[in-house]
Amino acid sequence: IFLQQSIYTAIRAVLIVVYRLCLNDYEPIIKIGQKMLSISNIAFMQYGHISKMKQNSFNIECFDLKYDSPITFAAFESHLDSIYLWLNLGIGGGCLKTIKLNPTNGNNRPRIQYINFNNNPHLMNALGLPGVGVDQFVKKIKDSKLNQYHCPIGISVGGDSLNEYKLVIESL
Repeated sequence: IFLQQSIYTAIRAVLIVVYRLCLNDYEPIIKIGQKMLSISNIAFMQYGHISKMKQNSFNIECFDLKYDSPITFAAFESHLDSIYLWLNLGIGGGCLKTIKLNPTNGNNRPRIQYINFNNNPHLMNALGLPGVGVDQFVKKIKDSKLNQYHCPIGISVGGDSLNEYKLVIESL
């Protein structure tokens, strides 16, 4: 497991250097990382953590919603394998990315940039809410395993008008 984590970390570091020197666009690194998580079935990242988190259930209740952990994810891209990883690790629930009525491309690339703030490396994003639109999003979620986790999962709703917000909510 340590070897797999080391390989993943090394590949990620090499990709960051290559993209920083050549392309200045970090979005492909994120996509490659997501594919690596999917291909590896994310088992190596879960090893030894699931049982610890699951046995330390906090049973938090907020607005009639029950969370096994106070740790949640917010506005996470709808890459289901990554969401399953967090849920398997014991995260209490979360909120999926903003979904709009129609498919949107978001901002032009590059839209993820490497910055140095207080001598610490960070990635800053200005994605601009890219997404598949509510109809495709609903199909993807219905076909997923999210309902097997029995924890609160919210959806961020977006629109360009009050009517679009209403139509998205009605479609959910």
